[in-house]
Amino acid sequence: MTTGLNSPLRIRSTELANRIVIAPMGVGHCDNGAPDDDLRAFYRRRAENGVGLLITGATFIDHPTASNHVLLPSIAGQQAQDSWGRIVGDVHAAGAPILLQIEHAGTDRNPDFSLDPTARILGPSGVDQHGRAYGESMSPDDIDEIIAAFARSARTAEHLGFDGVEVHGAHGFLIDQFIWGKTNTRDDEYREPSRFAVEVIQAIRASTGPDFIVSFRWSQWKMHDFAAQVAKTPGELERVLRPIADAGVDLFHASTRRWWEPLFPGSPLTAAGWTKKITSMPTIAVGSVGTTGAVFHSVFQGRGAKATAPTGAVERMQQGEFDLIAAGRPLLGDSEWAVKALSDRFGEVRDFDAHALAELR
Repeated sequence: MTTGLNSPLRIRSTELANRIVIAPMGVGHCDNGAPDDDLRAFYRRRAENGVGLLITGATFIDHPTASNHVLLPSIAGQQAQDSWGRIVGDVHAAGAPILLQIEHAGTDRNPDFSLDPTARILGPSGVDQHGRAYGESMSPDDIDEIIAAFARSARTAEHLGFDGVEVHGAHGFLIDQFIWGKTNTRDDEYREPSRFAVEVIQAIRASTGPDFIVSFRWSQWKMHDFAAQVAKTPGELERVLRPIADAGVDLFHASTRRWWEPLFPGSPLTAAGWTKKITSMPTIAVGSVGTTGAVFHSVFQGRGAKATAPTGAVERMQQGEFDLIAAGRPLLGDSEWAVKALSDRFGEVRDFDAHALAELR
């Protein structure tokens, strides 16, 4: 099985030593948006133990309306930027590349829990994920300002040494709110589901260098609606993803809760498989890789998961359905999971204990 996992992959000028990605996970451990020493050590240990590509947890862009929780990271401010710079230095010293996942929460925020409780609540149409009135519909000036903030944040990431950014267009946050018809009821050009995402990607591409990687994460499911669909057919998905690919994306990350489930009836292709088929771009598969039983959200109920070899995911990758495999809980629970996976030492992998979320061993 290690034959597939050990294969290198080049994205722009960045060489990935293998096909294992640490999935972006919001694990807290931040002070006023700045990652603490535990989070720094968490990333360093995974880089030292064989992860081919690290993607940080969702990090709020440099805009006061972006944050939805005080325990999650930001790219704004000197304290946060200094912390991220130290993390990048550690990861690169261990020989691995790292992407900063950047996001704006949109209407998925309670100001009382955010880094700036006085900031406005902005979304495409002033509705929440249940279609109820909440926050404000973004004006053309708001749209321009937040697109500029995405570009500015990517430029900061490049200055700090990150190999690229992953634009968070999934799970019901701002960019996904433009993509999803339930939260986008606009009557202007931004009614087109991919328009806002395309302009964000174009602004990032214009603001960063030719070697800077831009990844895009998308999903059907939302944090408050696991059954949601932004696309019910391959044609609808192509309408969303093709313009985003053409805008300058180098890598797609198809977020699902169970990587192996077919995306559409009548085809065995997964979300990652359809993403690659439509865009022809390198694609990451993710969702309960290397675990059995309950999906990731069960960790918040204190539930662990049994470890298992990701045999099926590796086989589908070797068949060309997707290019990279992202693991969350396995790498959260066992810092050596990647190096064990690369050498077929799955008998040594520790089962996932929910306490690992707080302990960050």
